[in-house]
Amino acid sequence: DLQKNPNINIIGCSDTQRWLRQTERWLIEQQDIPEKDIWILDRESSEEQWARDFAQNPDRWIQIHKPRVLLFSPSIQMGVSITEPHFEKLYFHLTHLEPRSGIQMPDRYRVDCPRYGYIRESANSSTEGICLPDEILGDYFKRAEGVERLTGIAEHLQQEGEGDLIPILSELHSGNRERYTFWLQHLAKFQARAAYEKAELRQFIMNRWKEGGHKVTLIEYQNSDLLQRREAISEKLQKEESEHFAAVITEDLCVSDAQVSISITRKRF
Repeated sequence: DLQKNPNINIIGCSDTQRWLRQTERWLIEQQDIPEKDIWILDRESSEEQWARDFAQNPDRWIQIHKPRVLLFSPSIQMGVSITEPHFEKLYFHLTHLEPRSGIQMPDRYRVDCPRYGYIRESANSSTEGICLPDEILGDYFKRAEGVERLTGIAEHLQQEGEGDLIPILSELHSGNRERYTFWLQHLAKFQARAAYEKAELRQFIMNRWKEGGHKVTLIEYQNSDLLQRREAISEKLQKEESEHFAAVITEDLCVSDAQVSISITRKRF
């Protein structure tokens, strides 16, 4: 309860932008935290000047601005970490990232402190859940996502001097793929490993923390009141977004007004 503990600062991370915005609204409405004391670094704010300053020297930025709450998404730059103690508690929310990426998010804060959060038991969707390389390889030629991966392979092969993009794509989509067997099998095996790890997302991350010497406790937490309040906040945010667009979509809306409207809405959600 941050209302009863005004000296506690918290840091939080999530692989879902909407969770960050819901948490911001919950802190404002349920914990009376002023909006100015909450900083969110996500894909919408990552190009703002304050976010760039943060990325240059996180510890210095925190020392200057003294945030009560700092929330961030995977948009935080590679290599950025916080080493000086400022936050007393860390919260995390992981639902879909590949485990090796997900585990790096809370580790951005290098200081020892209690960590609390939620990790989805499995992060695989129905199309991601294939863990056999041969099945994955066959799937590349059946779905749009597979075609996109093949295009990525073709672009890489072009960079490696294997030929031009269009002929490579034509060959990949034909029955004559022997030249690229190594690349296709390598990608399929890599994806199979990621799918296997995502299938056991929660257990994988917990095991990694235990191996690192951390004490990890799994709590079956069910707080219907808290869940209802978060759902109400989510519904309110969605309603505000709908009302906002309904208000601005008119025949005489100029382009600049539309751009401002969209920008404001994106920053909010």
